Parts: sequence; C-alpha cells; structure tokens
Amino acid sequence: MLQLRAFGPTPLVEDVAGQLQTLAGTRHVSIAAAVSEGDSLLTADLRAASADQALETARRARAE
Repeated sequence: MLQLRAFGPTPLVEDVAGQLQTLAGTRHVSIAAAVSEGDSLLTADLRAASADQALETARRARAE
C-alpha cells in the first residue's frame, strides 16, 4: 500500500477525492481541513497498481 497526500483549494480537493474513490485499488480516501482558509488535505491509500492512474487523476485536475 502507498499513501497519497495532496493539498489545495477545497473544491479541487473534493473533485479529486470523488474521482479517486472510483478507481480500483484506492481505499480510505479522506479530506481534512487545512490551516489555510479555503484549502484542504487529501489522503488516500493506493495499491501499487493504481498509483500511476491516481497521480494522473490529480495532475489532470490541477491542469484544468
């Protein structure tokens, strides 16, 4: 198991979390409020086989 940690604007983090929940091999997706107002922390446990797809999902969301 690998752990993904990412932070950013709450709406973006919520969008990525929703997409990650649909990926096979992704578990325990969670969002926590950050100290900075309007930001959140995303964590998720990933199986090695799903890591590349999870990272690409996060990258695509940031680029939009």
